[in-house]
Order: sequence, then C-alpha cells, then structure tokens
Amino acid sequence: MPAHALDPSKAATQYPLETWGTRDSLPAHTIAGMARTGDGYLWFATRGLVRFDGVTFARVDLASKPGPPPLILSVAPADDGGLWILAQSLGLFHYKDGVTKPGPRINAVGFLRPGRDGNLWHVPGDQVMRIRNGTVERRLSVVQGRDVLEDPDGTLWIAAWDAAQGGLLRVRGEEVTRYSAAEGVDPFVSVLARGRDGTLWLGTRKGLTAFREGRFVTYTTRDGLSDDFVTTLLEDRDGNLWVGTAGGGLCRFRDGVFSSVRQADGLVDDNVTALHEDDEGGLWVAGRGGVGRLRSTSFTTYTRREGLPVDSVMEAYPSRDGGVWVSTYGGGLMRFKDGLITPYDTRAGLTNLYVGTVFEASDGAVWFGDGANQLSRLDRGRLKTFDTGKRYVWAIAEDAQGLVVAFPRQGLFRLQGDRFVPYQTASGDVLNDMSIRVLQRGRDGSLWIGGTRGLIHAADGRLTTYAEAQGVKGAVFSLLEDADGTWWIATSTGLLRFKDGAMRRFDDQPYLSDNSIVTVLEDDNGHLWFNSTKALARVAKADLNAYADGKNTSVAIRIFTARDGLKIEEIRTTPTVQRAGRSVDGRLWFPTPRGLSVVDPRHLLRDEKAPPLLVEQLVVDGLVMPATGPLVVSAGAEKVEIRYAALSYTTPERVTFRYRLEGFDDGWVEAGTRRSAFYTKLPPGRYRFQVRATNGDGVTNDVGASLSFAQQPRLHQTVWFRLMLALALVGAAVGVHRLRVRQLKARERELTARVEEALAQVKVLNGLLPICASCKKIRDDTGYWNQMETYIHDHAPVEFSHSICPDCMVKLYPDYAQHKAAQR
Repeated sequence: MPAHALDPSKAATQYPLETWGTRDSLPAHTIAGMARTGDGYLWFATRGLVRFDGVTFARVDLASKPGPPPLILSVAPADDGGLWILAQSLGLFHYKDGVTKPGPRINAVGFLRPGRDGNLWHVPGDQVMRIRNGTVERRLSVVQGRDVLEDPDGTLWIAAWDAAQGGLLRVRGEEVTRYSAAEGVDPFVSVLARGRDGTLWLGTRKGLTAFREGRFVTYTTRDGLSDDFVTTLLEDRDGNLWVGTAGGGLCRFRDGVFSSVRQADGLVDDNVTALHEDDEGGLWVAGRGGVGRLRSTSFTTYTRREGLPVDSVMEAYPSRDGGVWVSTYGGGLMRFKDGLITPYDTRAGLTNLYVGTVFEASDGAVWFGDGANQLSRLDRGRLKTFDTGKRYVWAIAEDAQGLVVAFPRQGLFRLQGDRFVPYQTASGDVLNDMSIRVLQRGRDGSLWIGGTRGLIHAADGRLTTYAEAQGVKGAVFSLLEDADGTWWIATSTGLLRFKDGAMRRFDDQPYLSDNSIVTVLEDDNGHLWFNSTKALARVAKADLNAYADGKNTSVAIRIFTARDGLKIEEIRTTPTVQRAGRSVDGRLWFPTPRGLSVVDPRHLLRDEKAPPLLVEQLVVDGLVMPATGPLVVSAGAEKVEIRYAALSYTTPERVTFRYRLEGFDDGWVEAGTRRSAFYTKLPPGRYRFQVRATNGDGVTNDVGASLSFAQQPRLHQTVWFRLMLALALVGAAVGVHRLRVRQLKARERELTARVEEALAQVKVLNGLLPICASCKKIRDDTGYWNQMETYIHDHAPVEFSHSICPDCMVKLYPDYAQHKAAQR
C-alpha cells in the first residue's frame, strides 16, 4: 500500500522534523539539490556527491585525481535507474552501480531537470538543452534560464530571469509564447511546478503565482506567504503545495491557507534550496545548514505554535459532550472541542493561571484546583471560587453523597455548602493522614482512593486497604476499571492488575515494573496505554492477562518516540502528575511539559512498504569491494565483512535484519539493527549471502538481497596440491618399501654367509684335528699351534672352566689328596 503524504489536517509545525548536518557526518552544510535513484538511495548535490541510506552518509568520488571534491551543481534521476550529475569544472556524468561515465560535453553551469520519455533538460542560463540517449538533441536560446518543465504532451515551459522579454516562456514545437508583466507575471521567475489539477505554479522574486485557465493569480506575504522570494516548489501526492523561500523557510499551501515552518521551529535554514518527496511520503527540505525531513505520524502535538497559551500541560480531562478540558502550568484552563481551542484565563475570571487537577461533575459543572490553593467551579460560563484554607487540591471526585476533594497530606474531605469537612464512612472510618493522588468512582458506585499509603476501597460504609502486604508498593497515581470489572493500577513501582480479589504484579517486565506509571488508559482495540517516567507505551490487554494468569512469560510492548510525533518521550513525575484522558471519540490525550499529544488508536499509521534491501559492499581484510556481481576473495583472507542496507527512511533505526551464508551458516542469524555480517577464516568454496529486513511495523522483505562470492583456497588447500601430495606420499611409500626390501635382502645374504661360515667351521670340528701328543695343542688350518681351549672357543659355541681330576690330584698334590681321602 503506498505511503501517505503529509496529513493536511495538521499544521506544518506539527509534523515531526528530523535534521542532519555536519554533526551527523554530512560532508558539507549547503545542499543544492536532491534526487532518489531506482535502487532507493537518496543523493545530495553538495561539495562532492553524497549518498544517504537513512543511517549513513557516504561521499562518492567522481574525479580520479586527488584533490578537494568538486562542487555538485545538480542531480537528476536517470531513466535506467542511475543518476545524472552536473559537477562544476568537470561537466556531466552518469553514475550507476558504482560506475561513473562521462556524459556529453556541456557547460558545467546551471541545473538538470528530468523530462518525459527519458528526456534530460539542462538549463545553463543562456539556453535550454534536451539530452537524450547521451547526446544533445535540441537547444533553445533564452535569457537567464532558471528552470524548465515539460508537460506530458511535450509542451515546454521555461522560467527565465528576463526583465525585458518576460519571465515565462511556453514552447510548442517551434512556436514560442512569452508572458511578461503585462499578463501579470513577474519578469523574474525562479522555479516551476505542475499541480494535479492542472495549475502551473511559478515561484518568483515577488511571490507565488498560479496560472490556470489563462489567468495569473499571485500570493504574497499579505496572504500568509512567509517570504515573497520563492526558491523551490513541490506538490506532494496528496495535493499539498510546498513552497521553499529565500528567507522565510518552508510554507505549505492548501485550500488557500499558508502554514509555515521556519528555522526557529527546527528547520535547518530559512533559505530553502531544494525539496524532495520520497516513496514513503516524507518531505526532504535542504538549505545552507544541512537537510531535514518532515513526515506524517500517528500523534499530533499542540504547542504554543498551534494555539496553546503555554507548552507545559498538566492534565487532560474528557467531558461527556466530546470535548476535552486541559489544565496548564501558567496558561490557565482550555477546552478542546470540534477543532477549536477555547481559553479560560484571567479574562474568564481566573485569578491564578497555574491549574492542576480537573473534574467534570454529573451536572456538567467543571471543578478545578489552581496554584492559589483554591477550588473553582465553572458552570455555564460562570466561575465560583471556594476557599480551601490555603490547601492545594490534588484530586476531585463525586460519590453518591456529592463532591469529595483530596488535600496534600491531610486526606479526603467532602464539600458541604461552602465548607470542607473530613470524609467519614458510615462505620466511622476517616482518611486524614494520607497524601491522595487519585480518586476514581467504580461502576458499582463505590469510591477507589489511591495515594502514598497504597490503594483504599470505600464501599458498604467501610474502608478496605491494599498496601505492600497485599502487593501494592509505592504510591498509586492512576486507576482504570475495564469492561470486565478488572482494575488496572498505575503506581510509582509499575503496573498492577486487581481481579477477583487478587493483586498481580508484572515483575521483570520492562516498562511495566521498573518505572513510575502516571496514567493508564484503554482503547477500543483491546490495548492499554500508559505514560511513565521512561516512555509512552501500548500493550495488548490479552498479553497482560496471559502473563498475570501464568500462561506466558513475557509481554510485548510498543514504545512511542519523537519519530511518532511526540515532543517528549517520557513524563517526569512531579507532585502533581500529568494525567492523560480518553475522549468520547476514542482519542487519547497525553499532557507533557512540551505540549499536548493526541493519538487516535483506531488510525495508527502503519508502514506497509517492505524495506528495499541491497548488499552494498564486501570488505576483505579492510579492502572494500563493490557488491556488483560474483566476487572472488583472495586466498589467505582472514576477515570478511558483508555490508548491507535497508533503504527505508521512515524509521530506519527500527529496521531489523536476519542473514545467512549458504555453505557456512546452519540457519538464519538474527542481526537486530546491525548492518554488517562478519566472518573469519572462511574455508575455501563458493558462498551465497542472503539478507532479509523487517520494518518497525513488522512488514518483512522476504525476497531480500543476495551476493555470491568464492573464497579462493591457499596453496595447501587446492585440489591439485592435494593430488600431488597424495602422489608424493604414494611414491614415498613405494620407495620406502623398495629400500626395506633391499635392506632385507642384504641382511639375508649376510646371514646366509654367516651360516655357511659357521657350518664350515662346524665341519672342521667334526673332522680330523691334529693334537700334540705331549702338550695337547691343536694345529689350525694355517699351521699355527693353539691351546686346545682357544681353538675350540673360536670354532664352537663352547666356554671353558678349569678344574683337576683325581689322578692328577694324587700325582701333583699327594698330601692334599690323602687329606681329602681321610675326610671321606
């Protein structure tokens, strides 16, 4: 579903305005032009060509030689999805997918304007040139041309700065018609725009001129235009005409009424140089101080610019007739009804403009307390004041017996006539020592009282207290009874549910248990809304009940910020809290120190457009490679970073991503808002990177974007290296085997020789041995006589020991032999 343009029911100052400048890394302050290309990028003509993806600015180099970036005079989208660029001193270029190509040679001055059927018009000042298919096809001579507009039928309108011949030219074929001051046209026309209703709009140095049905009508500062010198024009998709001026900022013109936004309201500059509407309905405004973006949001905030006497709002109390009573800190009381704001201040009889709590009684009278410590009653325009005895009024309610009022640290009182008497139940219970913050009457007529002592229920003539022992911690600020009879309790320690006599906290749930909740409201869609010291938030009541009943373990909460139209994102709890209210028409009204914010929960804006996605770059060990096709990562790469972008400009900080690298990741990686994927030491192979994105409203781009690349292997990781290594191992194994075989065969030969030698020796011992008859020596083969022991030891595995036989003992040692014989 296409995005809406800026809601015309809002004043121009009520659109959220986000700005960027050099503090946000925008390379230069002054922006001469803007354009969006087919891939979704936004381009700025400034000191250098700058690309923006909603988060990051990147300068694109056009010149190959070093030096300061050139001044970009103008940019325009090309019909092939690329970009035409006019650069001072360099000329015309065409840029697409990271490739810059020079265009036809033209004077590097003037402006570029897209025409019909792929035409590109160049307005260098002294002529108008049509460029088609990269060549100049037509030239028209003019005096100080400033702008050109081509109608669908081919009619050409030229804005000129020509006092002599007129500021507007119409060219039909060869016929040229000039319009000058005689026809009601200022001779100095700077810009042209065509409205949807056929009106030709002219921006001049003396105002805004409409040309329709042959008549010229001019609007100036006397009609509400903020400045007469008009510099740029744009009509958005809903028919709002936006007028940029040289000194009055930006104006919106609709139904004959001008509404302006100026630098004092946050605009980057009162000298507007360019306007651009993006695909999501946002309006980009450029000037000498940077660039800003206006867009529609769910919340509408009223401040002093929109009619409030002051910005600090205390309480919003809805009345039964559809209006809303609003109290302020210093501006008195106001009433919102049917789009009108009616003030009640000193002119209405108020003696003090610091108004706090407000209450509408059953008879239609409005009661309120003020900074003069008095209670006032406003009934049919008549004001009556009651003396409270210098006591500030904290809360007002009504029970069956009449009006009850709470005073600080003094408890609850009932108004009887003109006197305040202590509140007392039928059983004698009183509340005289409690700081009461809220009074709420239940559907059954009973009174619920919240304050520093917890929660007290006044029913059946007695008081029932719910304090810390019953689960109520801290002070109670707000009470809500829903259609089921369940009470929702906003306290200084979070949100509570009281159902069927049981109190339930939402412990460990962000925003529900860790901050002071000021007000809790219910819408028609089954959600509870609350403002707190941390945020303004919405949560489904079904989720709260499921958590309180133990059916789930968490609660999903939607947080609203300045991007949703709030002037402030949290409510500071003060002695008098800022209480919100729900009007009869279902709208919710949230007071803040910076205005009154209103939202219709039935018509929350939702971004139905899936965020455009692309993969921008592959970064390998710090070397950037444009993601223009299949890429090759060199062998040995340590770190690979893949950068991607979602070209959504509505809430880019809420876009979340998931990615996977086919061939490496087992599943999808949840990246949150991170816009890069990192990998270390990828194995060699072919990979396909895929990324998907989901915008802040849960709409997902399931098609996603992808990039294929190959990781080259190192030398030892290549197939041929592994094959050669395998062959080498096989060869080595064969060589080792052969060497072992040779070694075994040599050993075999050696052993064989030894065996043969041993056998030969054994044969010698078995044969005839020459022995000396006297000394018993043996003669060897060489003729040498050896001791018998030596010869046998060398020729046989025999060891010898020496002893003496008995005969030799008698012969050699007769005495010893006789002694041994006697021992036996």
